[in-house]
Amino acid sequence: MEESSDSTWTAAVNLISFATNRRIPLELGPLFPDEACIPLMIASAEVERVELTSDIDPGALTRLSEIIRSSPTISSVTLGYFDTAEKPQVVPALASALRDAKLLRELKMYSLHPSLGALNAFVELLDPKSDLQISLDLDAVANNEEELTAGFFAVLRRIYSLQKLIIRYNKIDVKAFSDAFGKDWRSLQNLELAGMKLAAADGKGIGNALESVACRLHTLHLEQNDLLDAGIAPIVEGLLRGYSNAPGKQGPLQKLSIVRNYISEAGGRKVAQLVKASPHLKLLNLSDNEPGSAGAALGESFRVCATTLQDLRLWYCDAGTVIAICRLLAGSYSLAALEIFGIQPYATAEVTRSISRDLLTGTGSLEKLNLSEGNMDSPAAKELIKGFTNNYSLESVNLSTNKGVGTEIADLLESMLHLRLAELDLTECYIKYAGSGTVGRFVAVSSSLRRLKLRWNGFSAAAAKEVCVGVAQSRSIEELSLGYNPIGNEGVKHVAEWVIGKCKTIRKLEISEINMDVEGAKMLAKAVTDVARNHNFLLIFAGEGGGMTERIRGILMTAQETVKNTLIYFI
Repeated sequence: MEESSDSTWTAAVNLISFATNRRIPLELGPLFPDEACIPLMIASAEVERVELTSDIDPGALTRLSEIIRSSPTISSVTLGYFDTAEKPQVVPALASALRDAKLLRELKMYSLHPSLGALNAFVELLDPKSDLQISLDLDAVANNEEELTAGFFAVLRRIYSLQKLIIRYNKIDVKAFSDAFGKDWRSLQNLELAGMKLAAADGKGIGNALESVACRLHTLHLEQNDLLDAGIAPIVEGLLRGYSNAPGKQGPLQKLSIVRNYISEAGGRKVAQLVKASPHLKLLNLSDNEPGSAGAALGESFRVCATTLQDLRLWYCDAGTVIAICRLLAGSYSLAALEIFGIQPYATAEVTRSISRDLLTGTGSLEKLNLSEGNMDSPAAKELIKGFTNNYSLESVNLSTNKGVGTEIADLLESMLHLRLAELDLTECYIKYAGSGTVGRFVAVSSSLRRLKLRWNGFSAAAAKEVCVGVAQSRSIEELSLGYNPIGNEGVKHVAEWVIGKCKTIRKLEISEINMDVEGAKMLAKAVTDVARNHNFLLIFAGEGGGMTERIRGILMTAQETVKNTLIYFI
């Protein structure tokens, strides 16, 4: 990314403003290679969390190390994509600074290359800091089986304050992994082994390892493996053995995810045993499995955590499992988030009737509902109308990729008018021009809606105007996504006039691939420069193809340099 120093400085100041006001991490990567401006950036804002990537040059990293050491505000540092072979001189200085940092309480490291060298350097210097919470995310460290073996786990064992270990998309020596567990990891609370291609035969070794930390483990993620029923069984048994000396033979597990492990009924019943022994469970993700009739056993086990279960995810589960679990969750007063994504083979009227009756009407705590990619038809969408009408707790609804939603959009939105809805996702719902006026009127009258997604709805320029006029009248809308609708320059004119020019609350606008050319970009640039804002505004834009992207980018970046509180981000 080649920009003038003034342009880089403008972007830096805008990012500082976003980081400070929204309390998001300050990410320092390839956008800011200038070692002279980075210390000024850090010093000019009360930044609490900093993320460093290998794209920053060694000189800048050395300077940053000293800033971290003396900062009165930085409490969390994330190190990503560090290649110690390329920057061997940086590791000791950075590790020493982290050790001496005044307020540092959290260190996260991910995608370290080569992992052993980086870990050794940091472990030797950080062991004395007993109150430091260390999180390791080893995402695709190596592409071969030899990397994560006994030597690797021997280094890991020396990190006594390790609280979170994530190993994704690597192959491991399961025996070496199992041997690493024990009294050394007395702080470990979070374990994730995702995309590891763990097979059924690996279940026993993983189960033995988990037995030693079961009474401390709060989070266990085993997504995207090939454990099958035969591999899940010994893992559950290992955890239950670990609970055997605990009060009531119950454990502290709060989050359990076994996405895409191809478990069927037998595996589902084993998971039900673990849920039954986990009275503190808050999140359960069974996505992309087929527990079949075990859904009833799972639902029955939820009674143990009826006062704690807050988040249930059933992505790509069969309709029968969804219906069985919904019936048994009716009356729950803790469930706050439900994701039933991509119901197989599709969301029938029977499924949505159960969701509507048992969860929307039958619970008083549900705040977030995700029914995306359900391929529901018009009759199924009509069943949801009944549930929305009788619900008073929902704050976030995702109905994306459901053709029936577009057909019934008027009645659906009317049934939600009484809700304090903050977020609504209607991506790819085939709303088109026929439903655009209804959407616009809904946005105009809602006093709570802050985020609205309307991507891929086939909107024309006329449809865009209907929505934008409604957005201009909103008293609450902050984020709007209109990307991937062919609204063209005529539609951009309405966006510029009504959304950028007249909406007083908008903070984030996404308009990717809307068939805009240079003339449309000029309209946006003029709108951005004409409006004086007292709050931050973020414009997200993706390419238009045919060489148009760079021309549009140049126009918008020129506009950004003259405007305060505005950041234009190119995907």
